[in-house]
Amino acid sequence: MEIQSQDDIVLIRYLDESDFSGESRVIVKSIPLTKTFAKVQTSGGGSRIGHEFTVRLYEPDANKDLKDEDKILLSEMEYRGEGGIRTTLANPEFDANRGYLVETGPNTSMFEVQIKIPRQIDGKTIHIGDWYEIRYIDESTPSNTNEKIILKGKIG
Repeated sequence: MEIQSQDDIVLIRYLDESDFSGESRVIVKSIPLTKTFAKVQTSGGGSRIGHEFTVRLYEPDANKDLKDEDKILLSEMEYRGEGGIRTTLANPEFDANRGYLVETGPNTSMFEVQIKIPRQIDGKTIHIGDWYEIRYIDESTPSNTNEKIILKGKIG
């Protein structure tokens, strides 16, 4: 048996001895291996200074209550930027609409918050064209390891 690693592709083949027409066939599915299910993305005004946009996190392990919306604290989302900027989205300069990402509905595993990229963070100026990262550390992975989920972008 070969050891698989992150981003390897696994082919799964299933022999269906009799499909709807009575014929046999082989069904093949390719699946990329990942150490985590969590994903970070943005939508809306994107990464323009002073424009509101949505930070969205898909995190099935944070979906603890199937009936009500769950929450993830903004302090669990790190922002890194050019010029040595390193803070969390809990920093009030992001002007978030609340202090946490909230699940978009009961049992969706999708969490959102609205923020704005400020002109300055902790005295450091953000410029158009600067790179940035929004990071989430998934501590409840299938691989039992802490995995960094990183969204990379440029200030527009």
